[in-house]
Amino acid sequence: MILNVEIYNDHIRQTKELHLTSSQLEETVKHYEYKGEKRVVDEQVENLLLPPIALVFYSLLYDTDNTPSPDDLLKEYFNQPYFSFVADNKVNVNYENTTALCSVESITARVLRTYPSLLRDLHFYLLANESHCFDAVRYSFKKDYEEKIDVQILYKGKWYNVGLLLNSRRSLWYKFKKQFRHKPTDVLYVELDKSDCKMCGDYMLYTEKHVNQLYKQVK
Repeated sequence: MILNVEIYNDHIRQTKELHLTSSQLEETVKHYEYKGEKRVVDEQVENLLLPPIALVFYSLLYDTDNTPSPDDLLKEYFNQPYFSFVADNKVNVNYENTTALCSVESITARVLRTYPSLLRDLHFYLLANESHCFDAVRYSFKKDYEEKIDVQILYKGKWYNVGLLLNSRRSLWYKFKKQFRHKPTDVLYVELDKSDCKMCGDYMLYTEKHVNQLYKQVK
């Protein structure tokens, strides 16, 4: 159901209801195999400015009102005009100031390794919204991409920036790299560890306990 259409300067934005719940996400991802394990780590691709993966993920969420699968994410990601395929399983990347010839497998590996964090962020958003602990819960791709803010919560008239962090070497390195790239922002971090996560198939997800921890911080 369309709730609003807004035209502002040169932009038009449509707002519609989101019906996806945290429990629906949990049930869905049980059937999604994690395919990022033991894939190539190409330093060129890992450090390359690629089209944002999160934007494709949330665009699929908007279109389908359901949790995107890794295969759907990959298909839609490579379907963007920034990629042109050539021989020998290579792809030309032309995005902003980036022009590079890359291995399809290397970009595939990066997208698949990013997928679990996108799931965790969306799932936490849903949990926080369903908890009714906060006056409002907001995700903005622009805030995520430009300021590395995963979620924002409103409590007693004040917005708080939230960073979601998996306690693993790769995630800690990635978070540090993203913070280094962007301007510093006050962030409340919610850390997820294997010892206190909820396993749904191959994926580690947050629990209501983590939402309560955040609530205690802002309270």
